[in-house]
Amino acid sequence: MFQTKYLVGKNKILESLIILNMLYRVIKPITALKCFQLLTVLFLACVMVSSCRQKNPRETVIKEIARETVSIKGFEIPRFKSATRQLEYARSSFTSVNEQKAALEAVVKLFPHSREKVAEALLDLVYFGLGDDYRLASKELCEETLTQLQNLIREYNEIHQVCAKAQWYIGWIYTDLLRKPSMGLAAYRKVVSCYPTEVFYISSSFGSALFNYSKIGTGLEETMEKHWWGALALLEIFRHSDGYEEKLNITSELVSRYPSDLATGYALLDMVSSHTPSTKIEQFARRYIEINKRNKALAFIVRKIENALGISYLKK
Repeated sequence: MFQTKYLVGKNKILESLIILNMLYRVIKPITALKCFQLLTVLFLACVMVSSCRQKNPRETVIKEIARETVSIKGFEIPRFKSATRQLEYARSSFTSVNEQKAALEAVVKLFPHSREKVAEALLDLVYFGLGDDYRLASKELCEETLTQLQNLIREYNEIHQVCAKAQWYIGWIYTDLLRKPSMGLAAYRKVVSCYPTEVFYISSSFGSALFNYSKIGTGLEETMEKHWWGALALLEIFRHSDGYEEKLNITSELVSRYPSDLATGYALLDMVSSHTPSTKIEQFARRYIEINKRNKALAFIVRKIENALGISYLKK
């Protein structure tokens, strides 16, 4: 049986906003503010319930190519014709973390010239280095992982999508694992400054097809919800900020740079729920509602902001 503890690694925080959106739908008694304050817990929850599963069952994938395998660290790994397919297989469900590592190493071994897929596989392997439960990772292990992430960014600096994610991980390790917020926030700020337009896609479907990562990075906006790494980084900076003015400035930056991102909606929701909205915040919130009132992916967060402000644009 597939064990969720082996899901950690590939997209750790990548899908946190969607998980938060789901929980907003089902945890009605929790106020908007308290729900936002649970972000750290929800980040862990997203790790435990999400994965990089294939659209097709892994068993079907194995049958397709069972006649050809490659032996890596004692495991017979099915061999695919393309790096994309090989990586999809490596990100499918495994009962053994060691076998999954071997599958990721197969991508590197079999397709050394496919730099993008190799970089993605290596990034997954670096994360796996934190162990089955990243919360128990030692200081030394975290520091080693940081070095590997920095090396990965240098080696594959032209692959911005991978670098943005790796840089985000650096910020997360500093702030959440090593408890060095100043260094973590600087790392998050680097995501915003160096990779402001890098995006990732998450399936707009829920239920069994909630996380369909086989299409991530393909640009299929019609089936995937678009999110920006810069917005996600700014939300983390917002989350670790204390002063109202500081949060106001970050919210202003989110609204300006990422007016249609879910991260912007959560920052606005916190501002209108935890404080008496200033004129500027109310203007930001109304602008966000007006821009996104027909965006089905953001409908729920828009309603939450509307409720906090006592307005109802969606009915108009």
